[in-house]
Amino acid sequence: MEITDADGDLVARGLVNFSSEELPQMLGRSTSELGENLGDQYERSVVHVDDLVVVRL
Repeated sequence: MEITDADGDLVARGLVNFSSEELPQMLGRSTSELGENLGDQYERSVVHVDDLVVVRL
C-alpha cells in the first residue's frame, strides 16, 4: 500500500493487514471501536509500524 499526504505525494509504503473489502467499513473509526463492533481480529492497525517504510518526511 502507498500512503500519501493531503496533496497526494508519496510518504510511505507498507504491508496492509486487511483486505480492500474490509477497509471501507473501518475508515474513521478507532481501533478499540473496531474491536467492539467487528470483533477482536479488527483490533490491530491497518499498517503496523514494523511493516512500514517511510520514503519522505
